[in-house]
Amino acid sequence: MTHIEAIEPGYHPPAFPLYEAVFRGGGAPPRRWLSGWNGLVTAPATDVTLAAKTERDSALVASSRWNEVAEARATGALLLSAFRVFAPATPVDEVLRLAEDDTRWNAATVVVDGRPFPAVATAVEGVTLTCCVDRAADVHVAVASIGEFSLRRLIAGRNEVYPADPFVAHA
Repeated sequence: MTHIEAIEPGYHPPAFPLYEAVFRGGGAPPRRWLSGWNGLVTAPATDVTLAAKTERDSALVASSRWNEVAEARATGALLLSAFRVFAPATPVDEVLRLAEDDTRWNAATVVVDGRPFPAVATAVEGVTLTCCVDRAADVHVAVASIGEFSLRRLIAGRNEVYPADPFVAHA
């Protein structure tokens, strides 16, 4: 008889790097948390969203191996709901139209680990959406933010600021 090891349902870290927002300026360090993830509860996450918030700045940073920048833009548009940009009853297809409208997105640059990366960005009701690709890691990053930010790759084992470590499986 073969013994099959059961995988406990819950969050399982992804097989790709995660990114977090770093805010410019001084002040108290941001509060950080694992905001959400998608994927099967018995497999590694397919995308992970990390949150950061100070008194004046906030950001949601989604990392994934999306196939297209359009998928990152769609995720960014969906992150807007956390900023209450749209009325609660706004249909999802209306939100996604924002992501699909090429005329709303402009070329931009985002700093990742101290290096400039090409990106696309748009602004909605004071919230900036930014999408870039770390080609070396094959990871798309979508950010919804208030305030200026840069990104940094999260390092496993140095995540004591997160109540739930994004590199550790948990139920």
